[in-house]
Amino acid sequence: MSDARPSGWYDDPNDPNLLHYWDGVSWSGRTMPKVKPDLDRSSIGTPPPADPVQQPPSQRQQPWAPQPPLQGQRAPYTPPVIQQETIKRRTPDGAVLSGWWKRVLGYVIDNLLVSAVAVAITWSSFDAWLTKYQAWFDDAFDQASSGGSSTVAQAPNIPWQTFAAVLLLSAVYEIAMVAWRGQTLGHMAAGIRVRRSTDDRAPDVASSAVRWVVKQAGNLAGALPALAFFGSLFTLVNYLFPLWDKRSQALHDKAAKTYIVRSDSRPGEHQAKTW
Repeated sequence: MSDARPSGWYDDPNDPNLLHYWDGVSWSGRTMPKVKPDLDRSSIGTPPPADPVQQPPSQRQQPWAPQPPLQGQRAPYTPPVIQQETIKRRTPDGAVLSGWWKRVLGYVIDNLLVSAVAVAITWSSFDAWLTKYQAWFDDAFDQASSGGSSTVAQAPNIPWQTFAAVLLLSAVYEIAMVAWRGQTLGHMAAGIRVRRSTDDRAPDVASSAVRWVVKQAGNLAGALPALAFFGSLFTLVNYLFPLWDKRSQALHDKAAKTYIVRSDSRPGEHQAKTW
């Protein structure tokens, strides 16, 4: 009798551990184990791993976050953040020193005031000089326009009366104002003041006089034609000296032992820095 069962895998009649394929008519030569040897390591039927988006925030790893170094591994070098700040020069006791442009502004204002008063006092001499100077300028311009080669006469000097008035007024004005309150009108307009190097008081009369003499040394030397060049050179160096000096002092400040500081700055407001 023939077996009428349908084709498929059935228990092997000769070995209970195998399955044997019945093709619907007879047993074929194909067999297979009832249990697959690697079935315990199969992932078939297990749920897929959780979506990282659905993981708790504490278990998620941000792609940009720095990774902690492994044990025995040195952490990568991170350069320090440098904070830039405005560096201000100070006196040894902490007052903020004046900037160079404030000094120039005060100097220009004071010179304009003194010169205006000196010209008003010596106007008759100054007016005669203006007439001569205008004539000299016109002659020089005409020769330059015509291409003439004749030598132009030397320009007339400022009258000695006006020059002397400027020096006298400057001495009285600056020495008195600096000794009285540490400021001239130009200093007040620029927001600066003069103080001693040892403390915050205004200089005394002697120091103020020394300061003025050194400041005007170039102009005094310029009164002599032979020393005019050296006087101008000294004046230029004196007024440029604060640009590279660590205490922003001009030569007349060093001679009088004074500093020029901001009017609103006092000692001890900030910790002094070493320059």
